[in-house]
Amino acid sequence: IVFMKEKLSLLIISALKDLGLPEVPFVVEHPEDLSHGDFATNVAMVLSKQVGKNPKELADALVAIFEKEKPEGVEHFSVAGPGFINVTMAPSFFHE
Repeated sequence: IVFMKEKLSLLIISALKDLGLPEVPFVVEHPEDLSHGDFATNVAMVLSKQVGKNPKELADALVAIFEKEKPEGVEHFSVAGPGFINVTMAPSFFHE
């Protein structure tokens, strides 16, 4: 799980660079509510305050990049609420 958090963090940093956006402090965490996926990040929420853009639009742009560069073990990414990004792992991830 720690390895996947690091992998997701690197994916986020790479996507920010691809979009020409600054790096900001963000978290990748395992949400208590499993309906929010296996991991979640607040990067779009934090970034929106710094760059003055809509967090949901930023999250949608990031998810589009994440889906193209999806790490092994990730089933899908989704935008939730005002701009949180949820990550759902493939069942095979938990078997390894």
